[in-house]
Amino acid sequence: MTRATRGALALALWACGCVDEPGPTQSNPPTLQAGEPCNWPWASCVDEDSLLWCSEGTWADQTCDEYCAELGPGVSSLGCDVDLDLASPTQLCACEPPTDGCSPGQGACEDNDTISWCTEGWTWTTSSCTEICADQSLLLLGCDAVDDAAICLCTNTGTPCDDAPSVCADGQTLSACEAGLWAAVDCTERCAGPGTCDPGAVGGAACVCGP
Repeated sequence: MTRATRGALALALWACGCVDEPGPTQSNPPTLQAGEPCNWPWASCVDEDSLLWCSEGTWADQTCDEYCAELGPGVSSLGCDVDLDLASPTQLCACEPPTDGCSPGQGACEDNDTISWCTEGWTWTTSSCTEICADQSLLLLGCDAVDDAAICLCTNTGTPCDDAPSVCADGQTLSACEAGLWAAVDCTERCAGPGTCDPGAVGGAACVCGP
């Protein structure tokens, strides 16, 4: 059989559907069915209330109500985002925290010393900023919150030091060991005018005066 004959035969077989078409690729996924094997860490909405997701190598069906309830007590579902294609269950199911609950990552300041943050169980827990700072051998400045985030502000000012080299706390503040204690030095005050903290100054970090 000549090359031309083989080519013509191949085209004829393809046209009549006598040979298999190329299999699905990463950009052309197969139809998702519960119970079928899978190896993608993704999920897909079946409708506005449920999804199929790859669980331990098998496509499994689950409602968003069930998925959200597993995240924490009282967590409910607002439905499945059918506008998304393949994504993680967390992205597809819109989960709503319970009354007086929260979403992981949220934080708040109860007062100057008490910080609250949301646990993985979608519930609030609190800690003392004084204790958090003390664990790092630092002193408390306060609790600072912006929108849904909060942090404990700590400082080494007033804590013991032993002839440790100075460091720049920020662009205008020198943290220096003075009389056995860390002290915060405002470079603009030390310079009685424009001044910055230079971490690369000769002899170590220092205030540099001038514009």
